This record gives sequence, C-alpha cells and structure tokens, in this order.
Amino acid sequence: MSITGCVEISQSNEDIVAPSGMVEECTRQIRVGRPYATISIREVITAGPDNRVFVGMMVDGESWGCREEDNGIFTAFSQFAN
Repeated sequence: MSITGCVEISQSNEDIVAPSGMVEECTRQIRVGRPYATISIREVITAGPDNRVFVGMMVDGESWGCREEDNGIFTAFSQFAN
C-alpha cells in the first residue's frame, strides 16, 4: 500500500548503508518538482568503477536513482537522465 506524499523504505542490503543524509537529500530534490509524489526506496547497492553507493528509488511508479557525485553532493535523477 502506498500513501501519496510519503516515503517508504521497502528493502535494504544490510551490508551497504547509504551515507548520512543521502536519502533525505535526494527525496528533497524530488519534492521540489513533485511535492506530492509517492516515493519508495529500493535496495541500496554499490555501482560503478568506484563502487559508490547507489539508492534505487521509485517515484510515482517511475524508476529513479540517487548517487553521490565526485564533489560529494547527492543527486536524484530519473532513469531517462542517463
């Protein structure tokens, strides 16, 4: 069950933890343009050549991601951004 405007964390890999503030910052970025979106946080994984933390997200049924950039900021992006 989903509730509009809420954030649900449905799964997590217990060995991989998102850096402090990562999920909150990406959720904030999404809320700027979509304040009432239903956001679900999927499994936290590592990805890329540097094995950086990546958080899979669903935003109103669309696939999104959250990653840490080279400069240390967190970025939320849709599947179509890459």
